Amino acid sequence: MDLEMLIELVRERKCLYNMSEKNYSDHQLKENLWREIASTLKQPVENCKKSWTNLRDAFRRAAKKSVTKSGQKSKNIKKMEI
Repeated sequence: MDLEMLIELVRERKCLYNMSEKNYSDHQLKENLWREIASTLKQPVENCKKSWTNLRDAFRRAAKKSVTKSGQKSKNIKKMEI
């Protein structure tokens, strides 16, 4: 699966990840959006969702590791944006 394409397709559909979006709680809309993404990538919906979850979790783990405690020397880390 093309993960960069998956990221772009999800990025264009903010209600899949942004809790402040008004349609974030609309499960039917989100399911339809996942079907669109799966169709574009020619993959099953569940594979797309699983890949997205793995990417999101990896990003969160990496972001958590980059946080320093007060008084620690900061690391040279590039800011990651979605």
